[in-house]
Amino acid sequence: MAAIHPPAPAAVSGAPAHPAPVQRAAALPLPVAPLAHEPPGIAGQPEVARRAPFPRVVVERTLWHPKPARRVAFLQVEGRSGTVELHEGDAVGDAVVQQIAPSSVIFLHRGVEIRRRVGAED
Repeated sequence: MAAIHPPAPAAVSGAPAHPAPVQRAAALPLPVAPLAHEPPGIAGQPEVARRAPFPRVVVERTLWHPKPARRVAFLQVEGRSGTVELHEGDAVGDAVVQQIAPSSVIFLHRGVEIRRRVGAED
């Protein structure tokens, strides 16, 4: 008995074969405000570089896909104009996009997972 194969999808005439390319955001350096006072150091210890605080971000929307490479998050980032498009693995300052879910984005910042829900201004 011969195997039955479904017919190949028909091409839609007039539709572009591929969408226009979108420019992805790379790591976005954020301005760091200096401390009002310097914390006291420990004698004999080398000075440790300070990391930037978690950036203020608002997740406008996400586009979820079963393939992680096709997931997208659109964010408003304090100190940046316009909407920033990020994919899993991209960074905003020290915060790396670890996972994009249908209703939130999970960042990894200094070894801590931070979840920002769509529309929340945490």
